[in-house]
Amino acid sequence: MKIDTVSHQGPLSGMDPVKFFGAAGIAPNEVLPDASEIYAKAPRPKKRGRACAHRADLREGAEPGDMLEVRVLDFQFRVPYGVNNSNKGTGVLPDVHEKPYPKVIRFDLARRVALFAPGIEVPSFPSWASWR
Repeated sequence: MKIDTVSHQGPLSGMDPVKFFGAAGIAPNEVLPDASEIYAKAPRPKKRGRACAHRADLREGAEPGDMLEVRVLDFQFRVPYGVNNSNKGTGVLPDVHEKPYPKVIRFDLARRVALFAPGIEVPSFPSWASWR
């Protein structure tokens, strides 16, 4: 089974994903088309949540409340970046930020590192992952 995911950043912040990621230097052609489609079609509630929930019916006969074991055998990146979000009163440093602070982090897939900031590279990918 293959499951594709999409970042909820942009739509969650009330900003078009192309603009949201563009502000971090991501080219429009690197933004997933389905992120823009979700933004165009989904309602934008006044009170925003902290995360988008995704549901997949992974096993026939599964019922609400059942616990399923999911083993990830392989994964492939759809885009070479990810987002980490902090906010006032939440996360590891709850007193540092006055407002939401989403950080777009680029990946160097060939070297298997996250480019956190100039001069700061974090090895962060498991050895079994696909680097296509």
